[in-house]
Amino acid sequence: LGIKPATQRRIMNAAQTVGYKPDFLARSLRTGKTNVVVVIGSAYRFLIREMRQHAAAQLLREKGFRVQLLDFYWEQGREANLLHEIEDMRPEGILVSEIGSAWLPHLVAMRSKGIPIVGLDYLGGPDLDQVYIDREAVGYLGAAHLLKLGHRRIAYSLPPRPESWWLTERARGFSRACAEYGLASSAGRFVWPSRPAGELPYEIGRAITDESIFRRHPPTGLMAMNDQMAIGFMRGCLARGIRVPDRCSVVGAENLPETAYCAIPLTTIDFPIARLVNEAVTLLAERMNGRNGRAEQIRIQPSLVERESCRKLN
Repeated sequence: LGIKPATQRRIMNAAQTVGYKPDFLARSLRTGKTNVVVVIGSAYRFLIREMRQHAAAQLLREKGFRVQLLDFYWEQGREANLLHEIEDMRPEGILVSEIGSAWLPHLVAMRSKGIPIVGLDYLGGPDLDQVYIDREAVGYLGAAHLLKLGHRRIAYSLPPRPESWWLTERARGFSRACAEYGLASSAGRFVWPSRPAGELPYEIGRAITDESIFRRHPPTGLMAMNDQMAIGFMRGCLARGIRVPDRCSVVGAENLPETAYCAIPLTTIDFPIARLVNEAVTLLAERMNGRNGRAEQIRIQPSLVERESCRKLN
């Protein structure tokens, strides 16, 4: 605008003195753009999802967008109404962090109206851009690590009939690693509490040590569905006199902050949140800037973090 830097500073100081705030509504009427990006998800009791959503919101803020961060855990059954409310915000784009399949047709409908949408983890269906962590690799990396250490009686704490894509993919990766080491894969390698164990992953992990497999032929290595379940499992082992990793090695998943500070630091599979979020935000920004083309599916690879909860068998 040709305004000298000294003059700009005086204007900014004067604005701060009188408490001036930008009128975003007036700006949107003038430019035709709201600069709003909505981040939606369901993070209740899932720390990794909360970390992912907040990292995305923070990065969007740093890029100059106005961010609306919404958690719809409590809104099952109201998907259509809530998405209509989001449409009323006139968002420039939407970032969706792992929510139920009931949302998918509504999101596809919004996408058809020209609102860019990127899934911050796999949502299913070919019509939306999606950036997600390779869950088959998660199951494979954990199992392969235990197998390389010489373990042959290993188990995976997954529900007996997984219904979500990410559990199915993890089971496939686990079975693939077992097959590569000549171990027949069977339902017996998957362990889950046979009785109600509470809703928290810690409680489920602790309850797994009550299963008969740990009384008859206990595994020498266990993969937990996530880090919180692994921590609960190690607590259950302590109560039963099962020493970790002397009698049972343990692998978690997600690499939550507390895993490095457990009494026995936890070996885990790292979910690269920063890279996941950066890829998703970059793709969304490109779509908002007019990039066309077929929907993309970008898989982000996890990695193994070795700590003291696993040992090599002689």
